[in-house]
Amino acid sequence: MNENWARLLDRAEIQFDSEILDEATRGKRLLITGAGGSIGTALSQEIAARAPARLVLLDGHEASLVHLRQRIGELASRCDARFVLADLRDQHKIAQVFARERIDTAFHLAAYKQVPLAEDNVDQVASVNLLGTLNVLDAATASGTSTLVFPSSDKAVTALGAYAATKRILEQILYSRATANDCPRIRIVRLVNVTGTQGSVIEKFVGQARARLPLTITDSRMDRYWMTMAEAVHLLLAVSVRPRLEGLYMLDVGDPVSIVETARRVYQLVAPDVASPPLRLVGIRPGEQLHEELKLPDERFRFSELPGLLVIETHPSAMDISSWLEELAKFRERGYDWEPSEVKAWLLRLASTPAVESLVPRSTRFD
Repeated sequence: MNENWARLLDRAEIQFDSEILDEATRGKRLLITGAGGSIGTALSQEIAARAPARLVLLDGHEASLVHLRQRIGELASRCDARFVLADLRDQHKIAQVFARERIDTAFHLAAYKQVPLAEDNVDQVASVNLLGTLNVLDAATASGTSTLVFPSSDKAVTALGAYAATKRILEQILYSRATANDCPRIRIVRLVNVTGTQGSVIEKFVGQARARLPLTITDSRMDRYWMTMAEAVHLLLAVSVRPRLEGLYMLDVGDPVSIVETARRVYQLVAPDVASPPLRLVGIRPGEQLHEELKLPDERFRFSELPGLLVIETHPSAMDISSWLEELAKFRERGYDWEPSEVKAWLLRLASTPAVESLVPRSTRFD
């Protein structure tokens, strides 16, 4: 998909100074988990072109790494790229990679994130997203990694689904750990929907437009915040060199765009000869929300000195890190004995955002 997705925005695309991007990459040893995904691939290409000392590209999917190697091409040798096939849940392998490569900055992008699929596979989402991230954090800490960048999601604010709940839980765990002296500098970014990602609604609209099919809309009332792939990549890099813990980070993304308007704009980009594409309502899917929020009620935005970069002043969780680790240990030891509904309830209870507190049944199996 090579269309100019910036045209889907109701605002100007935000640009960061190239000197900041160079500071984040040049001469450093960098690692990306989930490197073969959509954002991972774009971030890999951006970093490879900016003369890092080494670029370690880690993914659990063989075909994605093969495709990524082809995409980077001759830049792979110039940036000393290493392609590592590894499962985030393999604690020893992840620790080995960090120890051997002596990473300066790690971008932890790997996660199961397709919302409807996540609702049908809550144990895998909890295992990869939560336990995998804990393995990355432990390995980065033990090996002396300087900075760990973690992309969260605006879906974490209300956290009604399994994927969103894991992101909210990790926001709280990582922010609680961010002040520890023995920890890497942790930088958390709340991304909104990124144009051009695999499996996204835009990819679906593109396929329908190319085939001149009706646009399938889940709910005409739905809207979403959008950012381009370039904005997402540059935001992650810019945040990696923030010198001190300020809060969470987000791009100034403006107002949400209705899903109907987004679908029509995609159609206009891909099939400009169709003046008025037909729409077909199919109903909202499990785990989806009509509207997404950018911050919790007790959080506050403030502008940074960089145009377009917002700081979210947030508050640490009431749970201490030992309590978080005890909860994750429960799932590591017994989670596969739980029913899917119990795993989902456990995730929502830990996410504990105001929107879900009244929805979550408490089960004695988690105590």
